[in-house]
Amino acid sequence: GIGAVSDQLVDKARSVGVDIRTDRPVDSISVGDDGAFTIQMGNSGHGNLRADRIILATDVKAAQRIMSTIDGYANINSDIDPPVERSVGCLYYGFETDAPIDEPILVLNGAGRGIRGTKTSPI
Repeated sequence: GIGAVSDQLVDKARSVGVDIRTDRPVDSISVGDDGAFTIQMGNSGHGNLRADRIILATDVKAAQRIMSTIDGYANINSDIDPPVERSVGCLYYGFETDAPIDEPILVLNGAGRGIRGTKTSPI
């Protein structure tokens, strides 16, 4: 599935020496005189971490909260419009008989105007 993409990125990053930490709630981030980041995770019991570079991979609201703790970014919450949130859904159909097509295409509901398809790779 799509999780394979992030697994490949993690594997490649670790192969070149990147230290990846997940599931570590961040209280705040500060920047030292040397430009290195100190990530405070004290309230979560994980201590502090120093890093030359960081990737903040979280939802927008959490990222804004964390970024606002860095000097110079205190107004980030008011400088950026709130994100538009959209919900999505996925619906799977099954057939009690053979599928009506043999080609490797994705069949979409054509709203009564026939089959709409896009070429895909067979799974």
